[in-house]
Amino acid sequence: MEDFNYFINKAINQYINKRYNIYDINQQTTDDLRVLKATAILPVTKVENKYNGLTTTGQMATYETTLPSDYLHLLNCICIYNVVKTYKCYNQGDTWRAAATRLTADAYSQVLDNFWNRPTYKRPYYYIHNINVNPTNPTNPYTGAEGTDISGVTQNTSDGNTIHTVTTSGGLPKTIKIGGIDASNIERSGEIRYGNVS
Repeated sequence: MEDFNYFINKAINQYINKRYNIYDINQQTTDDLRVLKATAILPVTKVENKYNGLTTTGQMATYETTLPSDYLHLLNCICIYNVVKTYKCYNQGDTWRAAATRLTADAYSQVLDNFWNRPTYKRPYYYIHNINVNPTNPTNPYTGAEGTDISGVTQNTSDGNTIHTVTTSGGLPKTIKIGGIDASNIERSGEIRYGNVS
């Protein structure tokens, strides 16, 4: 059953990704994913001096947001500004929108000092990546000793011959006896990045 669940979920994800790559090419592909498409208005927080000088007061502003827990793909990004004082044809309290451009990793460092492509309120960029400021293990902040796929407090149990270590959050064994030898159920030890299992 666990193999079936793994492969059926993997097939669903592969189909979604395949259709996403040709999204909006015709009505059929748009309809295929319509139940997954939603507009999310995300609150943003301005950050200063967090990215080693990438944000400098008075030059440009960097904002962060937390993506929804069910986030899968981003189709577009629109920045909505609130006008705080009357300026030209904009009145105080009006809203103004600008389409954000996806910032690629190789262009990230180039647009910062490029006068023609630098970020402005008229030309915003968006870039999705994980923020982790842990200097000792930046790819995975996990610090437990149980391994990356089992969580909870561990305890030892004995079947008369061998002591088995299990977790109290479900009783899943960390080892299994194969041919009289205990084999670990955990592929990676704690604090080691667990690869993308899908």
